[in-house]
Amino acid sequence: LDTYALSTTSFAGIVDTMHTHLSAVSKNIECIGKLHGETIYADRAKRPRILQAREQYAADTQAMFNTILADLQVLELAANDEAIAKCDRAMRGGRFIALAREFSAQINAFRKMEDEQAVRNHDRLVRLYLVICPEASDDDAQRAASRGDVGQELAERIEQQTGQINDAQKLLQDAVDRQNDIASITYAAGELTRLHNQVLEMIGRQQARLDIIT
Repeated sequence: LDTYALSTTSFAGIVDTMHTHLSAVSKNIECIGKLHGETIYADRAKRPRILQAREQYAADTQAMFNTILADLQVLELAANDEAIAKCDRAMRGGRFIALAREFSAQINAFRKMEDEQAVRNHDRLVRLYLVICPEASDDDAQRAASRGDVGQELAERIEQQTGQINDAQKLLQDAVDRQNDIASITYAAGELTRLHNQVLEMIGRQQARLDIIT
């Protein structure tokens, strides 16, 4: 087992820093959630600004996730330093598990929020399809909303029904934007799942070590 020598003061300093980062992550996730809601109904003029703000929050959050994970890795090694007393290792291990569980809960909440946003975008496409293609069944609309060419199909329908090319182009762009959003969110959710599993493995390892020394 690899270990990492860390003084009690240094260990406590990393713990305090992690609490600060975890608090900042919670605020970022809340802001991203609000911006998710705004993107659903924002018009074409406002969407770019909202998306840019959301992307910045997401990038900042990912950077903090990376920092928190790196700090957890250091704490995990320091908690198993056999040069310190068993009682100190147990104390460090307990603090590590508490922090890791808090981080795990944040990741899980963020992933759930991303999944819900993808569903909202999909449902928006379904509603658009049913409005423009009233003859379609709900199942038809669900399948269509999952196709990459649904925006093109709806744009062509609008142009045929109204002759308004501008309206058709706007609809096409809106559909493409929502499908791109779904793809981006799906990718992000996959990364969050991998991170969540990694943290759970860390918790499991540390709990097994605690069971041995306590």
